[in-house]
Amino acid sequence: MTTLLQINASIHADHGQSSLLASKFVQAFAHSHPDAQIIVRDLASDTVPHLSAERFAAFLSKPEERSARRATWSPIRTR
Repeated sequence: MTTLLQINASIHADHGQSSLLASKFVQAFAHSHPDAQIIVRDLASDTVPHLSAERFAAFLSKPEERSARRATWSPIRTR
């Protein structure tokens, strides 16, 4: 049996361009391989502990627009 592993790594979940493109590919693949097993891993819903959508948004926002929690996050660590 053929197996296809789809790994979605966009922090924008299903709305990311790479996720949309991958989903179209998987739909076409499933249509042409009806017996294939398709496994989907979504890193946006099962986040990597050190980087979530909320933390990434903090990096993109202006410091004065950050919430108190987000203001403590810095994209650059200094020692």
